[in-house]
Amino acid sequence: MFRIVFTILLASVVLYGNSQNTTKSKERYNVVIIAGNKYIIHIVKKGETLFNISKRYDTPYDSVIKANPFIIPTSLEIGAAVKIPYTPSEEKPDEPPHTTQDSTNSPLYHIVKPGETVFRIALLYGIKPNDIFKINPGSEETIHPNQRLRIPSHIKSDVSEIKQDNDFIYHTTINNETSEDIANKYGVKSKFIKKANPSIEIDIADGTTIKIPKNKVDIVSELPVKLDTASFHYHMVKPQETLYGLGGLYKISIDEIKNQNPALKERELLAGEIIKLSLATITIPPLPEITSIEKDSVIVPQIDVPCPCIEKKFEGIMKVGLIMPFFTNINDTLLQTGNLPKVYARSTQFVEFYQGLLIALEDLKDQGLSIELFVFDSKNDTLEVDNIAQSLEFRNLDLLIGPAYSKHIAYITEEAKKYNIPIVSPFSVEEGFLLDYENAFMVSPSQKIQETESTRFLTTLKSDSFIVIFDGNQYDSTYIPILKSKIFERYTPETIEDLRYTEFAYYKGEESKLIELFIKQDTTVVIIPSSDKAFVSDIVARLNTLTAQQTIVLFGQPRWTRFENIKLEFFHNLNTHLYSLSYVDYSNKNIIEFVRKYRYYFDTEPKSRAFEGYDIAKFFIEALSKYSHDFRFCFENYSPNLLHMDLRMKQLNPKSGYINNNMYLLHFNQNYKINTISIK
Repeated sequence: MFRIVFTILLASVVLYGNSQNTTKSKERYNVVIIAGNKYIIHIVKKGETLFNISKRYDTPYDSVIKANPFIIPTSLEIGAAVKIPYTPSEEKPDEPPHTTQDSTNSPLYHIVKPGETVFRIALLYGIKPNDIFKINPGSEETIHPNQRLRIPSHIKSDVSEIKQDNDFIYHTTINNETSEDIANKYGVKSKFIKKANPSIEIDIADGTTIKIPKNKVDIVSELPVKLDTASFHYHMVKPQETLYGLGGLYKISIDEIKNQNPALKERELLAGEIIKLSLATITIPPLPEITSIEKDSVIVPQIDVPCPCIEKKFEGIMKVGLIMPFFTNINDTLLQTGNLPKVYARSTQFVEFYQGLLIALEDLKDQGLSIELFVFDSKNDTLEVDNIAQSLEFRNLDLLIGPAYSKHIAYITEEAKKYNIPIVSPFSVEEGFLLDYENAFMVSPSQKIQETESTRFLTTLKSDSFIVIFDGNQYDSTYIPILKSKIFERYTPETIEDLRYTEFAYYKGEESKLIELFIKQDTTVVIIPSSDKAFVSDIVARLNTLTAQQTIVLFGQPRWTRFENIKLEFFHNLNTHLYSLSYVDYSNKNIIEFVRKYRYYFDTEPKSRAFEGYDIAKFFIEALSKYSHDFRFCFENYSPNLLHMDLRMKQLNPKSGYINNNMYLLHFNQNYKINTISIK
């Protein structure tokens, strides 16, 4: 009933020779065109690694990985053909300048700052991410601080950062603006700008902050004497409000807002000004922006207070979107070959999530709900994510689940904000996308919450012996230094000698050194901050050999619950404690019924992602159906019956999105039982 069908895509291949020399290797390359993309074909030689090959061709490692989905990086075969995304050397400038050159055809160059993404850079210059991707090969995969990105020269941005206080607006100059340009943008005489900025020169460098006297700015801050309320709606701009936000609020395009308010074609919104919108072009939100008008045109703006939680059923068909990397292009190829697995390995967990979600939709349908599901395949490709965000189907969604990877969530959230679409991140533990958008929801407790709870729990254990085991090739912990300081706080100068605290960097082949750390008479708390499957599996197996003579309390990471290659008895022997977003109780009648349905529909056993797909879909779709688009105000009164989660959504900060504050502490005790504690 729920069989997944992958659309088959055929790629044409054209082979030709390239006799031009590159600036680095001076050799001739064979170049192929596959589905419109150019690749260099490299034949692997003895001793070569995929990373070294990527460096040889000056190509991002991630781009090489993406272009070769069937190659295992850690076991390259001699003679294997590797596809290298091809970029002609003439497209790579040696010393690009930091600003626009004199020639009108010369590009701008942007120096990437830490934390910047292509999407935010595109927003800065008022262009689309695709414009950057087209002339910066590899940027669709990754960018890094201090990297120089080419910005199309034919696009002139009118976007600049505008800050203000009680006296001044602070304008940051762009695109060689002059004082006259700035004066025209704000409707203020240039002499007032020069007076407020006595050190200003005729030529103003881009990035200069200019003070503009607020009392001289020509903005409409009072309502007209006669209001044409039959034809127009009047909106007073609040601090931090954007054109994107207004577009989503009133369901109107940004271009249309500018057409109706011509001053906005030259500048951004300013707090306190009033804009006029034709009622024929907008949808009025439930709460009006202006609640009363006094004699002297004094405006009382809408006060942002939580909406009362009122049950208000959703009218019509709910349009729900799901963005996951199903890799349909690769799965199509696999389906055509009889001797390969039917589902590409990297897509398996997302297919399982989708299958669990489908069963949730079936159950919700039985409750009388009408749902239309839009499934988008991101392919873990930035360009594909951008195409999804620009589609008409995306704009009309009532709820969005996904995308899966953190690197795409910030951009999709910005796009969802334009249309006020609630967005649910099912897997991310990075909370940055929640800021400034109340309709964003994060299911997994953040890394900060997990680390805080880990530290709190570990400092309550009654033991004087602690061993922290790191992967020698990768120091992978942020909370261990905090934990260490908390442990040491428990001791006085007189009792500090009782503490045995060791940090051990483990390398393969040092098993004897590891065993020497343990003293038989002690109960030892072992902390392993790693989430690397191979490393953890090796260490846990070795620690298990000590349990006959040694009492060990092991504390690990949430992802360990997915490591199927670790025997469950090892966890029990080691008194293992793991935090987990969920816990599956196979004696629960709802779990039994779900497993029965999953087996029937998909002829296999459900794994953790399938349970997650069911619970996340049921929680948010049922909330939308019960409370409509204001469901975020009702979480205190909302507690649906889920399979293996207990979601408790709390607002991170005022004006921000919501994060799940509930998880379980699982204790695998030596009686082969699992004790669960719900942590809120």
